[in-house]
Amino acid sequence: MGKEGLFGKHYNQIGNMIAASWHQANSTFGKNLYAAEQKSFYWQSLYQTIIGTTDHQITVAPSVQYDDFSEQVNDVNLDRAEFVPGAMVEYSFSRPNLEMEIPDLVVVLGARADWNSRFGWFVTPRLSAKYNFTTESVVRISAGRGFRSPNLIAENISLLASNRPLHFAAKLGYEDAWNYGVNFTQNFKTLGRSGSFNLDLYRTDFTRQVLVDVDQSPTEVFFYHAAGPSFSNSLLATLQYNPVQGLDVKFAYKWNDVRATFSDGMLRTLPLVAEHRGLITLDYTTPDKKWMFNTNIQIVGPQRLPDNSKVPHELIHDFPAQSPTYGLWSAQITHSWKNVEIYVGGENLTAFQQHAAIIAVSNPNSPYFNGSQLWAPIMGTVGYIGVRFSPSGL
Repeated sequence: MGKEGLFGKHYNQIGNMIAASWHQANSTFGKNLYAAEQKSFYWQSLYQTIIGTTDHQITVAPSVQYDDFSEQVNDVNLDRAEFVPGAMVEYSFSRPNLEMEIPDLVVVLGARADWNSRFGWFVTPRLSAKYNFTTESVVRISAGRGFRSPNLIAENISLLASNRPLHFAAKLGYEDAWNYGVNFTQNFKTLGRSGSFNLDLYRTDFTRQVLVDVDQSPTEVFFYHAAGPSFSNSLLATLQYNPVQGLDVKFAYKWNDVRATFSDGMLRTLPLVAEHRGLITLDYTTPDKKWMFNTNIQIVGPQRLPDNSKVPHELIHDFPAQSPTYGLWSAQITHSWKNVEIYVGGENLTAFQQHAAIIAVSNPNSPYFNGSQLWAPIMGTVGYIGVRFSPSGL
């Protein structure tokens, strides 16, 4: 729209978004053959206006999503097509604060209704709010429902790096979940230098989830809906500080608690998901901007491995029940001229490796052959060097 907006009112806005994509994949994993093609189209029209004053805004957005999947894995056909028309309505309220010169309270309340050609009607409400205690201190909350149609093979392609047949329960369909979260951000200055602290806490409760069960049998994989509670809790804390000019220091910690109820009725953590992760990054740029030094250390906590108790011992004696805690160190140095940058660096400088990466590696025809239980790098230290060229005026 022009500067005057719709119908000559700058607060009336209308827009359209159209997207189309086509993707094709053909892969061979030993005896496993995978062929897939996806054709997708998306259109959304959006109309936004105010109610009385600009403190109250309302948005209406109808949309159409169409996906056509042609998917074959070995002798299993997973073809499907989905047509999803729907509409979203959203109301937002912002309360101006003259002292801070920004709204100190913003509330967004919305919902959308969609009709899925495979599964019928869905109503997905959501709520988000932001409150500024000061310009440097803010808390945000959010809650809502979401649903999706999982792409079981594309999202678990590593399972094809084994000889295990895939079994799909009848009438596998959509996933449905409720999400809740809170974020707190505090910007600060210490010794004249700026920094920030962020804390994110989120929970997802699945009312319907498709599980990939690799514990039930070492020679088979089962896809089915969770038999009971299924949820995830996550916490992310980050601290960023600039102790001296040009130096940026960041510390981050993430906690993941992801569990689901499997077919045996047991509530277990999902395999190959680290409960604890840490990150330390140091970035320094010289005052003349010609040199940049970047380094980071990732710390990965223990991960539960799939149940291998039924695999012959001689094939898994190097596979623990859970992986150890390990660290990965990467670094890079960059030197810049007017239009040219030269950089040199290395990844996994600690040279940590998972040496036993494939079960039954000496017998690829074995029913126990499995290359999908990777929990760490399988390559040692990797170095690289490169050049970037930026023509003048670009």
